[in-house]
Amino acid sequence: MTKNFMKVTIEEIKEADLRDKVKIMIGEDQMDETIREHVGADAHGKDAVEAVAIAKKWVGA
Repeated sequence: MTKNFMKVTIEEIKEADLRDKVKIMIGEDQMDETIREHVGADAHGKDAVEAVAIAKKWVGA
């Protein structure tokens, strides 16, 4: 059910013409790359450590 809300949220961001201005990451161990692709997120972090590493790459830190 949560993944459906994620997909709707990302669609709303697209409709607001903001999608190319933001990066979207989903996370937790129950999510995976298949769900990331389904909802349209840019990345998936399996835990906080991985999510921080991804975010640092995005900002060049």
